[in-house]
Amino acid sequence: MQNLAEKSTSRYSSSKKGKGDTLGIGQFIFGCFLLPFSLVLLWKNEKKVVTFAKCMDEGRKAVRTVEADDVDEANEYELVHIKGTTTNSTDISDNDFGIVAHNSYRLKRKVEMYQWSETVHEKDDHKTYSYEQTWREEPVNSSDFHDAVPH
Repeated sequence: MQNLAEKSTSRYSSSKKGKGDTLGIGQFIFGCFLLPFSLVLLWKNEKKVVTFAKCMDEGRKAVRTVEADDVDEANEYELVHIKGTTTNSTDISDNDFGIVAHNSYRLKRKVEMYQWSETVHEKDDHKTYSYEQTWREEPVNSSDFHDAVPH
């Protein structure tokens, strides 16, 4: 019996070619119509990047580096960069798995499922479907696979 992980199938499809290439000239005209809009959008984006760069330069000039333990009233309403060590005396736990994180601020659970996945390889009018078992965070609906083999 053939291993399902190594199973692959092929399918051919054809495309209809019409008389002449009338769509090509239409796409060219549409592209010429969109060109001025793309230039305006590019200009606005570049302007936004320059404004952001100026803002960051002003921030670099105005920032004060202070120690976390030094509290100074002169720094009220000023841009400050604080140096120091962070600590958290409260433990974070995941009761479902019995895991405790000490001196942490976040515990993130990442769940993955070992399941079949389909990969479609297209070359010209030829499609090849391959199947393999992989770890995925999101569920894969195997009823949408090209092959009806139960995965």
